[in-house]
Amino acid sequence: MDLSHGEIKVLEFLKRSGTAPIKETDIRVEGMSVREISSSISWLEAKGYARTTKNVSFLWKLGPEGVKYLESGLPEYRALKLLLQRGDLPIKDLVAKLGPDEMKIALAQLAKFGIKPSGGTLTAPLNGNATLELVEQRQSMLVGLSKGTTDPSVVTEFRGRENL
Repeated sequence: MDLSHGEIKVLEFLKRSGTAPIKETDIRVEGMSVREISSSISWLEAKGYARTTKNVSFLWKLGPEGVKYLESGLPEYRALKLLLQRGDLPIKDLVAKLGPDEMKIALAQLAKFGIKPSGGTLTAPLNGNATLELVEQRQSMLVGLSKGTTDPSVVTEFRGRENL
């Protein structure tokens, strides 16, 4: 099989490097760009001259809304703290405190914990402190996301929350 000039250069580099595995990003060939090196490696693998393995990793970071909530607190966190302080919380007071958009988010998230408005009012649940602990865990997950996390459970917790 014919080898291109780039493939020959990459093979020569690999020969000089020995038999130990080497990262593609560590391959340096004078006169070749990273893209050309990558293409040559791909062709060498297809022709049976090289064997590659792929390592894939994911890194998740906060979006604009997540950065905001990192500082101010998740809407459900702020709403639950207010609810636990007051015992009962009229929805109009929640709107005044959070604004209409964050109020909707807070209600949707609190509903996942069984906290739903009745007659235009939220009532603090009997297990309020346990629920607060769960919501505080969510809040602390934002810190992990702000640093860039690879933990898929953190991402699962916030999946579906736009711009977070």
